[in-house]
Amino acid sequence: MSAIKIENLYYSLKAHFWSKRLSILKGVNLEVEEGQIFGFLGPNGAGKTTTIRVLLNLLRQDQGKIEIFGADPRKISTRKHLGFLPEHAYFPEYLSGYELLVQQGQLAGLSLKESKSQAHDKIEEVGLSGKADVRLRNYSKGMLQRIGIGQALMGDPRLIILDEPMSGLDPLGRRDIRELMFSLKKQGKTVFFSTHILPDVELICDCVALLMNGQIKQQGALENFLSPKAHSGIVVRVRNLQSEHLVDLEKSASSVERRGEECVVKVKSMDEANTLIDRVRGWNGQVIALKPIDLSLEDIFVQEVTQANAESKS
Repeated sequence: MSAIKIENLYYSLKAHFWSKRLSILKGVNLEVEEGQIFGFLGPNGAGKTTTIRVLLNLLRQDQGKIEIFGADPRKISTRKHLGFLPEHAYFPEYLSGYELLVQQGQLAGLSLKESKSQAHDKIEEVGLSGKADVRLRNYSKGMLQRIGIGQALMGDPRLIILDEPMSGLDPLGRRDIRELMFSLKKQGKTVFFSTHILPDVELICDCVALLMNGQIKQQGALENFLSPKAHSGIVVRVRNLQSEHLVDLEKSASSVERRGEECVVKVKSMDEANTLIDRVRGWNGQVIALKPIDLSLEDIFVQEVTQANAESKS
């Protein structure tokens, strides 16, 4: 079953009543299956936060259809299945972490008794057991992110939407948030989050979507984005070659780097790598290793952004 389904979504706004409408979302189509960790990627201004706000019924779309678990997100009964952490969350700093969760639980429709019980559980789940009674004004950035996720979990939602949850966290804090997302997935929950921290996406996501200028450019399983076929070249390590041989290689290879007795040669394709290996053996040299240079998600992201910027200028 689809946790999120968006079809042909358009959204525009007017900065001033006398100005023309500015298109933000331009026919977004997106589907997130239940039980996935889904990464929503895109540069600043691509429309990620706007998409999330429309999804949560905080903004009204110009056109398009949205479903949450097959139901209309405008209905309160549908939104009871959602938990949300905005990119910039502002909580009353005079409350303790525990008090915040109790308050949020009641806003989610729980009784006071249920809220208190769940608050204890969620405090422990997000790793703040010893900080439950500390005032939020004394929380670090990482602690605020954790308590923010904790409040999103109150009411036991099936779908958790997190806008830039890794923002401002150190490596240890990001690791804790990743582990929490894995824990939520094991519970059968769906996690949908936007982020700019691409290495984290590669570590935890089942599927990703790349939003550019208000349109989805790529979408699918992470392994399809990072296919073994998606590489930027082949690196071949060789040794026992004469200087004239290296000069000869520099004419045909993408790059030749000398490292003591070894030499690292980069070529563009496997055919060029095979030709290189034959030449090295003909010179009585030795091939030590051969390795494709796989494209990372960051490489793909940069390529798409560069292409989109070039298209917008043309």
